Amino acid sequence: VDEAAPTLWDLEAIVLVPGTRIIMRPNTPHSVLTILHALCHGGHFYVMSCMRDTLVGMTHAFMANSYITNTHHTKSRLLLRRMVIFAYMGLVDQALEDDDPDLEHLPDPGDMNSLMDLILLCIIGVTINLLDFRTYTHRAAKEEMTEWEKEQLAKFDCNGLSSSERQACQYVRGLGLFMLHWIDDHYSVKDADCRIVDGFAFHCLFAFIDGIKCYMELAEAQKDISSAPNCTLESLEDQIKSLFPPDSLHAKLRGQASDSAATVAHLLPQTTGYTVSEIKKPEKPASRISLEKAMLLGETMTDRRFRDGLEINFSMEAPDSLDEKPSKKRKR
Repeated sequence: VDEAAPTLWDLEAIVLVPGTRIIMRPNTPHSVLTILHALCHGGHFYVMSCMRDTLVGMTHAFMANSYITNTHHTKSRLLLRRMVIFAYMGLVDQALEDDDPDLEHLPDPGDMNSLMDLILLCIIGVTINLLDFRTYTHRAAKEEMTEWEKEQLAKFDCNGLSSSERQACQYVRGLGLFMLHWIDDHYSVKDADCRIVDGFAFHCLFAFIDGIKCYMELAEAQKDISSAPNCTLESLEDQIKSLFPPDSLHAKLRGQASDSAATVAHLLPQTTGYTVSEIKKPEKPASRISLEKAMLLGETMTDRRFRDGLEINFSMEAPDSLDEKPSKKRKR
């Protein structure tokens, strides 16, 4: 507390007495001081109306790692994936009945703040692997990766995520990208000067991508702060390139969004004074996306490398066989 910069922080002390419960928003810096022997328990939950702080908090935890957090919350990624699926089912697929009590948990795209929560939830879905600590470490590595493990990771992307979880992430990434297109197709956003922001949803995605690249550059320059284990600017850029292959539609869209704010101070567009209006009613029957198309839309270049590795068991029999393909059995 004595070292905290008074110009950057407003500090507040809260004394919790027996029976007290405190609920904090995501992305809230805090520290705990135990003044008496005590037993306590805590937990975490996600709220649809806090997706901005959730995404920014996830980014800070990824970039600063143990400097600001003591756990990675990898199991909670399942909940985030389910939230993306829920938003898709409720808004795009229109699978909820009018009297379904779960409707109140859906974001309202006609409200600017709620629209941002929806867009940022989609961005979480698209970058679900990008901001996962396990993405940058070989699945068999203990602490530091061996040279062989580094080579296998680069060749096959055989990281710490299981095959089934990778498929789940691929599906949710496809839904996230599909919903970003759906948002830009059905809603028009105007800035504070009443100018239409074309492709606003994807503008937010690309601004965020550029922002985390800038963040990583600053993180690598800090001697006392380290990001996710084995994650470097080079490996992060490799994952980003995998998201947007050069010949893909999304790479072209990203090239057109050249005015994205690539600064850490603005990971996300500042939307004060922005307004949104509906320009196209949701279709009935819904303009849904099939499982196969969602998987195809969400597939990245690293997913393809992983699939190729699966077919040859990642050539893990011996380091010398990394570039060898299994020989075909001769017919007798």
